[in-house]
Amino acid sequence: MRLKDINADITFELWMKPELAGETPQMGVGYIAPNNVRQAYRLRINGQQWNVLIRDPSAGKDLNFHLKRGCAHLAEVLQVAKDGSALVKIVFFNGEIVEIGDVEIGIDERIESTAKRNGIRFNGAEELGSVLNDKCKISVGGEDFFLLMSGPSAKADFEADSPEDEDSPESGGVVQEKYREFSIYGERVRIPVERRNVDKSKDIYFATKAVFKDNQKSEGSLRLARGAVQFSDYTKTGRIRALAAGAMSQLTKETGSYLKQWDEYGAIEGEMLLARAKAVGRIDYHGTEQTTKGVKFFVSSIPDQLTEGDEIEITSEEPLYLKNPDLTWEAYSKALEEEFATKKDHKKNDAEMPASVYAPILKISRTSIELDLPSIPSGQMFLILSINGDKIQIERRMRARSAILEGRCANPLLGLLIEEGGTLPEIQRVTKLKPLTSFVKEKIFKHPPTDRQVEAIEVALNTPDIALIHGPPGTGKTTVVTAILERLNEEYDKTKSIRGQILVSGFQHDAVENIVARLSVNALPAVKFGRRSGDSEFTEDAVTEKINKWCSNVAENIRNKNPQIAQTEDQVRLAELFVAYSLCPSKNNTVSLMKRILDLPRDVISEDITSEAEEIINSLQTELKPNDPSTLRLVRALRVSEAAFEDDGAARAVDLLDKIEDEPANLDLSVLEKAARWRSGKPLSFLPELRELKEALLYRYLPSPDFRTEKPREDVLRLVAAVSQLLEKKLNSTNKRDAILAEFLHELEDNPDGVREAIEDYNFVYAATTQQAVGKDIIRSKNKNVRYDQRTEMVKYDTVIIDEAARTSPRDLLIPMSQAEKRIILVGDHRQLPHLIDEEVARALEGDDSSGPPVDVDFVKKSMFEYLFNRLKKLEEKDDIKRTVTLDAQYRTHPLLGDFASNNFYQKYNEGYRSPLSESHFEQRLQGIENKAAIWIDVPNSQGKEAVLPSRSRQRVSEAKVIAEHVNKWIGSEEGSELSFGVISFYKAQVFAVYEALQKFGITERAQDGAWQRCQEYRFLENGEERLRIGTVDAFQGMEFDIVFLSMVRSQDMNTLPPHIRNEEDYKKKQQKLFGHLMSENRLCVSMSRQKKVLAIVGDGVLANSQIAVDAVPALKNFYDLCHEKGVIL
Repeated sequence: MRLKDINADITFELWMKPELAGETPQMGVGYIAPNNVRQAYRLRINGQQWNVLIRDPSAGKDLNFHLKRGCAHLAEVLQVAKDGSALVKIVFFNGEIVEIGDVEIGIDERIESTAKRNGIRFNGAEELGSVLNDKCKISVGGEDFFLLMSGPSAKADFEADSPEDEDSPESGGVVQEKYREFSIYGERVRIPVERRNVDKSKDIYFATKAVFKDNQKSEGSLRLARGAVQFSDYTKTGRIRALAAGAMSQLTKETGSYLKQWDEYGAIEGEMLLARAKAVGRIDYHGTEQTTKGVKFFVSSIPDQLTEGDEIEITSEEPLYLKNPDLTWEAYSKALEEEFATKKDHKKNDAEMPASVYAPILKISRTSIELDLPSIPSGQMFLILSINGDKIQIERRMRARSAILEGRCANPLLGLLIEEGGTLPEIQRVTKLKPLTSFVKEKIFKHPPTDRQVEAIEVALNTPDIALIHGPPGTGKTTVVTAILERLNEEYDKTKSIRGQILVSGFQHDAVENIVARLSVNALPAVKFGRRSGDSEFTEDAVTEKINKWCSNVAENIRNKNPQIAQTEDQVRLAELFVAYSLCPSKNNTVSLMKRILDLPRDVISEDITSEAEEIINSLQTELKPNDPSTLRLVRALRVSEAAFEDDGAARAVDLLDKIEDEPANLDLSVLEKAARWRSGKPLSFLPELRELKEALLYRYLPSPDFRTEKPREDVLRLVAAVSQLLEKKLNSTNKRDAILAEFLHELEDNPDGVREAIEDYNFVYAATTQQAVGKDIIRSKNKNVRYDQRTEMVKYDTVIIDEAARTSPRDLLIPMSQAEKRIILVGDHRQLPHLIDEEVARALEGDDSSGPPVDVDFVKKSMFEYLFNRLKKLEEKDDIKRTVTLDAQYRTHPLLGDFASNNFYQKYNEGYRSPLSESHFEQRLQGIENKAAIWIDVPNSQGKEAVLPSRSRQRVSEAKVIAEHVNKWIGSEEGSELSFGVISFYKAQVFAVYEALQKFGITERAQDGAWQRCQEYRFLENGEERLRIGTVDAFQGMEFDIVFLSMVRSQDMNTLPPHIRNEEDYKKKQQKLFGHLMSENRLCVSMSRQKKVLAIVGDGVLANSQIAVDAVPALKNFYDLCHEKGVIL
């Protein structure tokens, strides 16, 4: 800032001339003082001094008077004439210089919004801070000054007297007088500053607002302050980060620290992981064999700790924990961090090292381990238990935890918010955003929102840090979240990049997909990063399905409105295929090009062209006819070494013989028949002959290599040219708009990766599980268009919303929470499924050392959501800022079932809820249960018992068959054609049993990789909702279906109980042995609240009515009674 921009009460503008001829004062800001000689002055600027005289002596009297008063002043040379004289502006301030020192002032989005409205151009808070620094700083000879007003003179700046401020949704209202400190005076701007206490010894300054004025009135109370003023994003101010780091360091040392307890849990988890990997050790193999599913490794012994499904690492480098068996998890983690930093500096050497290969175990036998691998790895390698996946998860948790501890996370105060003993500084910035607009209300809500829903949205939008929305089943948590997202989108500053400003997260993929599959912010489907580890590559998740449907709808709308672009599309597609053919004139590309020509309308191409294209295809078709790839796989899987054949050689020989024995061949298959008949203990003298047969079969079934270099065919080039001319003539005119639309349609339908990338670029909402929130894909997308030197793995979001937060373990929950700059919104219900914990870790945490202080491990079982619910309630009492809301009305389910869930699972905690909709909203006409909501399908013990599998999971096939019959009957009926169905079990084995039972009716099938999946027509309804889902209760939280089957599975004849149950004296243990997971109130609550119209429990009614069931699972007996009184028992 320059003095010419200051409008003070006492100012002089005087022409002055140096006493010595030839001298010329410099331009700049400095001081002036009277000389001993009358009418002479000393002018000091940038360390130089000139003796000057006033050109108009009459002005000297007033100037001398103010100089003698001793008030602070500054002088600036504004202009220098040719004769050396200078125009000097002298400004006098109120009182002496204020020695204030350097001042750091926090700014937030309200200041940014005001600056943008007033035409200030900047990119982000840091750049705005630099702009304000320049507007307020006065530099004098290496020293910095700024101007301020305080007390009554600054009052007008603090008052919300500007209509612009009053109407602004970001307005925080008038600042209390006790917090007002001073107002900074700058070039065209005044910034009132408040002081807030961060702890007993430290204060911090915040900009309350920014008042921009082109013509500032004359001020007589301006003070000159010595010191540099520094504006910065208030969340990044050094004092806040230092405060947070210091406070967290102290808090985590105290007994009972919430985060410290979870740190101890994590340390034990890491030690156990390392201990298992050490126990498995190094496994050397002496042979390999390709199988139909993967690769078999032959070993001398199998470690007891290995189980099917474990991930194995095939490597040539022995890990640190095997080289040093005494290595601790803490030391191992530090070594990995150092190794990672070293590798980043030596990327070239990294590329030269052989990479490890990771694969899950498919099958373990006495002498072999079969891994899910596409081919046999090359080089001298060995097997170890992979801890890579667990290691990555633990490291992500540790990084988030470190960022919170050190105040480096997006909100440096997050740790103080979480810790019970944390004291928040008085710096919360509460906004006043309107909860709903008419657009959002109309778009999101099918029924008028309840008062609690509106309150939840308002609390979430205006929280200064964390908002927690507790919602029992069906109370509209997902609806509230979608409304919040729409409102945030409305309020977001569209002059900034909107890419991925909001993160929607959850512990499980299902919870994330459940929300984002319903979103359409800015008419775009949301994008989700990361996929399930066990997902089949042949199936798509709900989010990908929605993106595909969005592409189809957009394409259909364009074609309906622009029917004339059909020929333009033909040109675009033909041109692309011709480019591919020109670059690679292979037989396949030639056939594709000809088929494209044959697909053209017959009014465009002549019969001659059609005939010529068909002739070209026919000439190539015989050359392209492939052998059956499944036969080649079976040939490769044929065992020809002694160790491999003894393992499963006869079975592989049978498979191959069944496949090829009826094929015409000149080969003698007698040795293959002999191999198929082989039994253990018999001689293997036929193996050399079998090896020769395998080589002959490989020669026959492997495609012949073609080493010729293909060249474009003259007849193809001529034909394409002729078709292009015909298309050109058919078009009425060369319309650029049509060409652009045709190109766009081509991208929509033929470039799915490009479409997804474009949707990512313009999408306001990103979605990922808590772990994938820091995955490579989402980090890469967030860093897109960011300068390389500014890219970071610690990506941040304006807002983070975590659904089903009560399901998420605290250490995983901290990962996305650490990424939220402005607000964290937690949504969930701690009465439903709890977070997952490792019981072995919990027992180790409790420990056996009686000499130490007693350890309370109950915190491990309580969700962080429940902990924060209580913690935030206490904060509300302290600072009077609303952060928690409990929703109180459900609209999902039939009122009979809604009241049942409320009475059985919530009323006892004083959290009961209403069911306002009448029964007429949930009508259904399914045969046998017309308009009944509560159904019990009885499968007595005499029809089949429960079975315990080697995996310890349970199944009851008789129940699975009954469920399959009813699903087939109802889903295939006209009355059920538009309804969604869910089948829930507490046991994975029962899920597979239901899948298998439904296969009989053509409702389920196996994918190419053997995984169960629904047949295409049963996956989604026309409206995009899932038509059928089969899974454990964990896969259903947050889901809703019209008709839900709950498979009870547990069934015993109470008169002939097995000895281990009958002889159990402990009544609680006896209950547990009889009912297992049914006794988990949280799980039962979820499974009995997913339905909209019908809940049908399938199980043993006699067991449910026994006295022990009444004591162990009262809700089960209550539901049976409800079915008897107001429902149906089948």
